[in-house]
Amino acid sequence: MRDAERSIEHHLLAMVSDHYALPTDLRFAPAEFEAIVRTLRGHIGEIAELPLESTGLGMHNLLFMAVLLSSLRVGSESRLTVLLVEEPEAHLHPQIQDLLMRFLEAPDRALANIVEGRRGGGSVATPSESGEQQTRVQSIVTSHSPNFAAAAGAERMTVMARANLRLIARSPARFGLEARDLDHLRRYLDVTKAALLFARGVILVEGIAEQLVLPAIARRIDLPLHEFGVTVVNVEGLAFGPFVELFGSDRLPQRCALVTDGDAREGLDGEDLTLSASTMALKERVASWANVDVFNGMTTFESELAEAGEWSVLMDALKKVHRRRATELSESPPPDPAARGAALLDVLERNRSKGRFAQALAKVLDDGATLTPPRYIADSIRFACRT
Repeated sequence: MRDAERSIEHHLLAMVSDHYALPTDLRFAPAEFEAIVRTLRGHIGEIAELPLESTGLGMHNLLFMAVLLSSLRVGSESRLTVLLVEEPEAHLHPQIQDLLMRFLEAPDRALANIVEGRRGGGSVATPSESGEQQTRVQSIVTSHSPNFAAAAGAERMTVMARANLRLIARSPARFGLEARDLDHLRRYLDVTKAALLFARGVILVEGIAEQLVLPAIARRIDLPLHEFGVTVVNVEGLAFGPFVELFGSDRLPQRCALVTDGDAREGLDGEDLTLSASTMALKERVASWANVDVFNGMTTFESELAEAGEWSVLMDALKKVHRRRATELSESPPPDPAARGAALLDVLERNRSKGRFAQALAKVLDDGATLTPPRYIADSIRFACRT
């Protein structure tokens, strides 16, 4: 019985580490794993001993998994056991979700580390030490948690999605991504970005300004993104490539809109403005992809906002960030739309305040102000929402 209790304790520690594990005092009869799973009772607590039913459901789930895994390692005739876990993130806060994901990726290694750390303290022997056959555990997890998705890595997931009224499964590991793209996704597909794997539509943007303002614009044009299941993902620059490679006709089927600055420059001898090389390359890259498209203005997001109209609305937002300069531009506005766009951009770049201005503008829009969005912004929202 004591060996069973220690084995369960080791599994709990392997799942959530010493920093989150609660001391356990399990009491059950008879001391058989099958009976434990059926009639689990226990006491748990850091300060006062509490009956298990008085603790959270998340801890119930962890303890059940610990008991089940302990039973799988004793008396099994199989060298490999497949553990199917449905939504293990339920009732667990994000830090423990991350720890549990890391455990499920390599349960044997995690348990070995715990047992090794407990040697000298009367720890239970592992099956290999006691002469029993070692049973390896392979975990397959279904989850709706971006925390789990971010911890697992894109190449280790299979995404279930709907496409043309059919349920399909797509695995990024089979997309033929280059090693550098996979490395980029491992580093940058964090919790907020991993939400794109669960969305019905995705808008990829360059920076925090677009990330904050696009949802507010969408609400003002009666296309609230949350109702359409659309997620805005900030790629933090021009690093669209690795994210774009997740989408395509034979890859993730969600619509993906890329919103980027044109950063156009005037050609030699006064020729027409030409888009930047990076924007042109993006357009060429996805030209034949049915569910991916590029939407761009000719200059930058802030300049395009000013050129689209509602100068007074933009100045109301700017007053929350740079009151004196906003007052000057309100009383003596530049003579034409292009000059207004340049003036607004100059203020924001000089003071490095694009993010604060975007936050203020989103608040002004949510308070009821009307803003005519640049056409490419409205088109990107309609595309992602399939309207």
